[in-house]
Amino acid sequence: MKFVRNAVLALVVAAGMAAPSFAHHSQSMFDLTTETTITGVITEVDWANPHTFYYMDVVGADGKKVTWSFEANAPNALNSVGWSEDTIKEGQKVSFIGNARKDGKPTMLVQSVKLPDGKTISTKAR
Repeated sequence: MKFVRNAVLALVVAAGMAAPSFAHHSQSMFDLTTETTITGVITEVDWANPHTFYYMDVVGADGKKVTWSFEANAPNALNSVGWSEDTIKEGQKVSFIGNARKDGKPTMLVQSVKLPDGKTISTKAR
């Protein structure tokens, strides 16, 4: 009986620890039905786990500068589809294609990027 109780307790603890990781990977904040393209010059690269982030200042229609953040997959996932830490560097002009946030905040879930040489690369395996 003690074994069953300990096994159930272990399952409950494991399930409780797994729940936050599923919540962390939710993409519900992004409008996955619409793709948007944002072009600008990269101001910062954060090539780190759990997600890679890129930042750029974009001048809006009103003439005001807005800092956008672009969330991509983890470095190992990007490496597996041909990206490297040097794929996008500060100072480069690129176009990110992806899904903007539903609430209008200047953040995008990256699906692909058009590099300065015109080449477009995806964040997903083909």
